[in-house]
Amino acid sequence: MHIEPNYSHGRKDCFKLCYSYRLFRFCRKNDMEYNYRVDGGFSAFCMRVVITTGLVFSFFEILPH
Repeated sequence: MHIEPNYSHGRKDCFKLCYSYRLFRFCRKNDMEYNYRVDGGFSAFCMRVVITTGLVFSFFEILPH
């Protein structure tokens, strides 16, 4: 999945950043509450973030080619 240059700008970029930041905060809050009670805490959260990022990258950038 590729985004063409000069296609998205201005308010759209601001909206994307604000939306992703709020989603990250929501997921972090929910995940932290669960992890501190059950899993390994912040390190488990970071590991899941890295794994998910790698999977998304491979699905959208490596596999389609």
